[in-house]
Amino acid sequence: MTTHLIDDKGIEQQTVATTNYVSNTIDEFAGTVDVSSIMRTSGDQTILGTKSFSGKINYTATLSASANDQQPATTAWCNSATSIVHKTGDETINGTKTFSQTINGTAMYANWGDLAEMYLTDFNYKAGTLVQFGGEKEMTLAISEVNGVVSSEPGLLINNVKDDGAQPIALIGKVPVRLIGSVHKFDKITLSDIPGVAKVAESEDKVIGVALEDKLDEDEKLVLCSVKLKF
Repeated sequence: MTTHLIDDKGIEQQTVATTNYVSNTIDEFAGTVDVSSIMRTSGDQTILGTKSFSGKINYTATLSASANDQQPATTAWCNSATSIVHKTGDETINGTKTFSQTINGTAMYANWGDLAEMYLTDFNYKAGTLVQFGGEKEMTLAISEVNGVVSSEPGLLINNVKDDGAQPIALIGKVPVRLIGSVHKFDKITLSDIPGVAKVAESEDKVIGVALEDKLDEDEKLVLCSVKLKF
């Protein structure tokens, strides 16, 4: 039996929706009804079309039992999280990212210009010091030849061991070098009489690099040089 509502003027307004109707959307409601427009409060349902809400929407999300997620990720969380690396687009990464597998890429860029490798040194030498193979460890202060330069900011660092006493040793590229005496841009440099310190090379000296900037005073200072060391 269908129940009807009558207002105080005696006009029939609408058909009362039965429980069976609300559950199954098969009964009539105020004449012809588009049952696909009804949103249920429980049960699975696919919503087609746009639904506009004028009030606040409260919802509870349930994650799959097999998922590793701890909570649903909101847009705000994704925008502010420091651990997210995007698959596309430009991005600046702050902090150290460690990869346990081989990194494959098209090109690599660095802000600094030397290729360095970690070597054990018998003393903690300051940046720009010329070193050679020997001593109690692997590298020692350069006295007779030059096999590397202690680097402060390697562009590419290989053999990055964490052993105490290991220092980054530049083997090739642009690197600041401890140099004594005046030097002009593009002067060739060599090992001086002071262990670990370079000077301008004479014609008979073994060249270890080329100065890339001027230094007009005689004091020892760091000078940016391009080094190419041969063993």
